[in-house]
Amino acid sequence: MLVREYQARDAAAVWALHVEALSSVGALYPGPWDDDFKRIAEVYFNPGGTFLVGELDGSIVAMGALRWIDSVTAEIKRMRIRPHSIAAPAQFAPDPSPATKSMLRTLRDGGRLERMLPSIPSSKLG
Repeated sequence: MLVREYQARDAAAVWALHVEALSSVGALYPGPWDDDFKRIAEVYFNPGGTFLVGELDGSIVAMGALRWIDSVTAEIKRMRIRPHSIAAPAQFAPDPSPATKSMLRTLRDGGRLERMLPSIPSSKLG
C-alpha cells in the first residue's frame, strides 16, 4: 500500500470511502459534523496536522488525519479503511493493523510521529 498526503483531487474518493466505511457498520449519519471534508487543507494541514490516504492498486482504500488541539495535544481523526480491502488483524489485536502501521510509519518518517505519539515504540511499526 502506498501512503501519501491527501491532495485536492482525492476529494471524491475520500468522501466515497467515508460513506462506504460508515455505511458498512450502520454508522452513517450525515450532518454538519462532516463539513471538514469540504475544507481538508484548512482543517488539517494549515494548523500543522496532516491527512493521509492509502492507495492500493490505484484506489484509495484507507485514510486518516491528525488535527492539533493545542501545542501538545493532537487527535487522530477520520480513520477509515475500505471494508474487505486490507487484511486486518482480529478485533482488539494488541498490534496496529498493517494499514495503521503504514500510516504511522509515514508520519514517523516525516518527523511528525515523535511529537504526536511518543508512546508508540518504533519497533511496533516495523
